[in-house]
Amino acid sequence: MVSILEQLVDIYFKEENWHTFKMTFESALRYHQKRLENGEIYPYTQDGKVLGYYERTFDNDKCFLKNVYVAKDFRQNGIFKKLCRHFFDTMPDNIKYVTGEKQSVGGKPQKVLITKERRNGKH
Repeated sequence: MVSILEQLVDIYFKEENWHTFKMTFESALRYHQKRLENGEIYPYTQDGKVLGYYERTFDNDKCFLKNVYVAKDFRQNGIFKKLCRHFFDTMPDNIKYVTGEKQSVGGKPQKVLITKERRNGKH
């Protein structure tokens, strides 16, 4: 069986076409391994297969959402919703802002900022 780490690196090279720069294989392996170990990457798996993941980092009261991926054949199966639920359910209490970039393939990056009030439905 292929490990989660190997699957993430495979996804990085074969499916994530939005990266403007690609790491070497060894660098990508180290990068993903470190982030898996420290909890910055949360993979969603079924039967040992990575169907989606998100990557986030924290800085004081801010969370930076670096990447979200859902396998092409599973984008209508509620996996994105499960990733979102896990993302917010495991958010430390001190986080006031979530920031990142939204980009569709071929589109321009757009800055996104979500405050704790917006996250909780208080606009």
